[in-house]
Amino acid sequence: MPHPILSKNKLDIENINDCLMANGETRSIATRLFSWVAGNTLSTHGSTLELLTEVGRAVGTATNALAGFDHPAFHRYHLWDLQQFENVRPFISSIDNAATMGRVEEVYTKFCRDVIPDVSQFPKSVLLGDCNDANVIVTDGISGTHVSGLIDFGDSCYSWTVNDIAIAIAYGIITKCGETHPVLTLASMVAGE
Repeated sequence: MPHPILSKNKLDIENINDCLMANGETRSIATRLFSWVAGNTLSTHGSTLELLTEVGRAVGTATNALAGFDHPAFHRYHLWDLQQFENVRPFISSIDNAATMGRVEEVYTKFCRDVIPDVSQFPKSVLLGDCNDANVIVTDGISGTHVSGLIDFGDSCYSWTVNDIAIAIAYGIITKCGETHPVLTLASMVAGE
């Protein structure tokens, strides 16, 4: 977990007045510095089945660590929360490619038909909410490259627990490795989880 690093004034948040912005305006901003995990993102490094299995394991570890944790701040409306699927439907008509729009509409319809009737039975918990390959840190070591951290908790919310591994799998499948071996990628990530 990242931890705030205190400024020379012993503050975890510093206000900077008259900060020059890219558009030429000046504003007052609040800034802070956090500790970080050294390494590269999985998106920069590239994925393998072994690394995607470790991603599944890291998501499972985070899911277990968050079990039983709750806070009112996580009970919020967030469009990335898969519980908000109905609010995404208006965007389907924005898809330029008719074939892609048709596939998305078909998946949406199947989701409404096959999944939504059972969601009241889905356990809920606080989720990371955005476990994609840009939010997975990997490091090289003596025994190879390994997942060393998950970052970016800005999309965290209280939702269906299964969503975290589902989101990770969705991103895993669109990596180069996942596109080549989609079923094996899914199975490896679930096995790691």
